[in-house]
Amino acid sequence: MPYEVCTLRSLESTEVTDSALAQTLCYDLRRQVAGDVLEHVDFYRICLQDHRILEVVRSTAETKLAPLLTYVLTHELIHVVRFGQRLQRVDLADELRPEEESKVERTTRRILRAVCSRQ
Repeated sequence: MPYEVCTLRSLESTEVTDSALAQTLCYDLRRQVAGDVLEHVDFYRICLQDHRILEVVRSTAETKLAPLLTYVLTHELIHVVRFGQRLQRVDLADELRPEEESKVERTTRRILRAVCSRQ
């Protein structure tokens, strides 16, 4: 599942949001030579919302940047996997998003709890 992580500086205006710390968007990647399609895949872009992430770090003394970024990136990578395995729809209706976010949240916490307990 090809993906990239982008910070605010390299995001298009349509990829910026004030309602999340990050979002994962899916793009259609098509490689062609002389009209022949060589590759056609979903390409995921994790759009970090630097302004929101830094706002949280500045406003809460106990929130540190590295752990927050670890959490945010783990959360978004779970979305990438769920999109890629067709466990989650990219165009999910707004009323279904809270349930999906809850699933991703539980998985994120389970993964990070397991990693932290090994350290």
